[in-house]
Amino acid sequence: MAEKLIKDYNLRDGSKVLDVGCGEGIFSIAARQLGAEYVLGIEPRSEKVEQAKFICRAQQIDSVEFKQMRVMEINEQIGQFDIVLFIGVLYCMERPFEAIGKLSEVTKDILLIDTELIPIDYPILAAKESFPSERKKSKK
Repeated sequence: MAEKLIKDYNLRDGSKVLDVGCGEGIFSIAARQLGAEYVLGIEPRSEKVEQAKFICRAQQIDSVEFKQMRVMEINEQIGQFDIVLFIGVLYCMERPFEAIGKLSEVTKDILLIDTELIPIDYPILAAKESFPSERKKSKK
């Protein structure tokens, strides 16, 4: 899936790619293998950053860097990127429009946002009230 998604967005040799919320680096690695000159993957969870670095070392993949960083910490100092991947992150953002604004500041060409929207009455959201911690709060 990663390769198809990236191929569909005209990744060119020499492109710089930013993978936001990279997890274990699947999309970052795919972008490099498909011709990106440089890829930066950012991820707030240190264990995921370490896993991504391990995978790159094990597969001898160069020109991919991983940093522990949150979306809201992004600024112009990290550079400009031809393609910014924002896959599976938007739906969990507290301030999604502010996050998109930060990403647009470092995007030269394509900002790819892939997320999931679920209706407010979706059972998993309705079930939130049944969590023990939520019941304690509502009794106060």
